[in-house]
Amino acid sequence: GTSHYSADANTLDDYEEGYHAPTLTGSSTAGTIGLSSGSDTLSYTKVGRQVTVNGLLGVTSVSGSPAGALKITLPLPISDLTDNSGRFMGNAMVLATTNDNANQQSAIGVEGDAFVKIYRTNTNNLTEDVAEELGGDEYIYVGFTYFTS
Repeated sequence: GTSHYSADANTLDDYEEGYHAPTLTGSSTAGTIGLSSGSDTLSYTKVGRQVTVNGLLGVTSVSGSPAGALKITLPLPISDLTDNSGRFMGNAMVLATTNDNANQQSAIGVEGDAFVKIYRTNTNNLTEDVAEELGGDEYIYVGFTYFTS
């Protein structure tokens, strides 16, 4: 449809809030990652083009050997902006993995994707082994803000 935006800077042009049931997979080998019925939904709020996503996900089962970074689908795709300016880093913490570096994880979003990837970090780089560190009894806290189209 046609958008009818207000020229008044104090007018809220577009507001949406809701829930998103994400799909979790590995970035190099998808696998199947099951979530608890009490912790399988993220909330989101969209104001204009800005989207904020929050929640706690509870992993209950893992099969098919997911590998690579942990991919979590987003409620709305990331805007494809000039010179990587649509990319974002958000907060993510995966607790109780087989690796004890749960405090060194970051959510990275790339333009045009409809998902975010959770990487483990060290002093020099991002490592893509978060998905294979899931065993089926983890909690994943997420919180980030990004722009959509």
